[in-house]
Amino acid sequence: MNRFKRLVRRILLICLIVLASIGIGLTGGIPIPSFGKREDKQEINNEVLDAGEEDQEIPAAEIKG
Repeated sequence: MNRFKRLVRRILLICLIVLASIGIGLTGGIPIPSFGKREDKQEINNEVLDAGEEDQEIPAAEIKG
């Protein structure tokens, strides 16, 4: 009986190792944290356009063609 328990424990340990290896293989493992890496902050630049500038028409005298 003692020998049977040892055998079952070793089989379970081997199954656990195999399942962990499959899980690491599928997900790619744990990413390594990089403390020295400096990430640039992304700035959002919004330009406000005046509504009057878009709707202005060019007088016919200024158009040369």
